[in-house]
Amino acid sequence: MKLDSEDYENIYLRIREKLWLFWASLFALFGGAGLIVLYFSMSSATEKAVNKYIQTEVFKQSVIQATAAKATELTQRTEAIEARLSTSEKRVASLAKLPISIEENGLAVIDPTGKKFFLESGVAKDGEAVKFHNAFTFPPTVILSTTGDMFGSYAERITPGRPVNPYAPKVTNQGFSLRFSTNHRTYSWVALGQ
Repeated sequence: MKLDSEDYENIYLRIREKLWLFWASLFALFGGAGLIVLYFSMSSATEKAVNKYIQTEVFKQSVIQATAAKATELTQRTEAIEARLSTSEKRVASLAKLPISIEENGLAVIDPTGKKFFLESGVAKDGEAVKFHNAFTFPPTVILSTTGDMFGSYAERITPGRPVNPYAPKVTNQGFSLRFSTNHRTYSWVALGQ
């Protein structure tokens, strides 16, 4: 049997395909192995270079300088915090020495002899009885100011400093009462005394 040109071409193409597969496999095998060898040798070389650099004086000096700079910064921050804390402690200590006692509904000022002067405040409505939270030694001066009626509109204000007598004739050292009115006014009040 005689081979024609078409048969030769088929044989050539099959051999060429097998050669390509062989060379591609060979290249992949050696290339992959080469990449693995390259990776491990670069890792090893990098590790050696880092270890060598760590042992140098330049690296040691840079670490010392960076640590010293950080320590200086931390020392400055600590000193600033301590200064603020000291200032706050002094303020608290000076407040503790003040002859003032602040309570929920007012304050008390204590003079050097130990006598207390109370200032108490609150809100009351027409016809309401008010009991002081701290009993006064003597009936205090009570000052009223109208703040509004039942509809929330603001009424005419009473002159500040005017005593409460026309509005609350029953002021005692325990409290006071407002007389009943159909106006339904609300008052802010302040009691001052010993």
